[in-house]
Amino acid sequence: MAILLASTFVLGGCGTSMYELTDDEEDLIVSAAANAVAKHNVFQMDGMTDAEPETETQTVDETTEQNTQQAQEETNTNTGSGGAESEIQTQEIALSDLLGKNLKVTYQGYSTTSSYQEGNYFSANASSGNTLIIMKINVKNTGKKNAKIDLLSKNVTFYGCFNGADYIMEKKILSTKNLSTYQGKVKPGKTIKNVLVFEVPKKQADEISTQDLQVEMDGQKYQVTM
Repeated sequence: MAILLASTFVLGGCGTSMYELTDDEEDLIVSAAANAVAKHNVFQMDGMTDAEPETETQTVDETTEQNTQQAQEETNTNTGSGGAESEIQTQEIALSDLLGKNLKVTYQGYSTTSSYQEGNYFSANASSGNTLIIMKINVKNTGKKNAKIDLLSKNVTFYGCFNGADYIMEKKILSTKNLSTYQGKVKPGKTIKNVLVFEVPKKQADEISTQDLQVEMDGQKYQVTM
């Protein structure tokens, strides 16, 4: 660079012989030229240092900010979805609708026993330390024609909740009165007596203040109302 600047400096006059610069003169010219360039170079802060790639740094910062914002939005979306799912409640179904048309259901209360017996041909016993809760349900045909009930083919399962404890599955029994497996016809104006049997620890059955019922059908559970 020193040779180029020196040549530029001495080529101004035509016909004049080449002037040879001394080392001190060359250093002076190079220093002056460098200062002039630096004065008009906005990217150079001091001396001959390279300009900082500000544009590239800004691009990286903007990309990082966009990625962070996108990740935050995805997190908020997932959180919102989870909240929506947690608010989903079990649908209700009336027991009369489950049984069929023109059928009136009446809950007759419950009883507790260590053994449930039906006539002389069927009995169900509770395990040691447990007791049976017998929920009694009457079904009356209020129509003018025979009403057919067929819960066996619907493959339903009832779940009971007593005193706010966890729901427990009914005890499947081979009884003609068992509601979940009942098949038959009810004549107009007639009432049939059905039961649902649950087995619970004796302490839980000592005093029952609340009773809730659910039914599972086609892979979905419903809250039963009577």
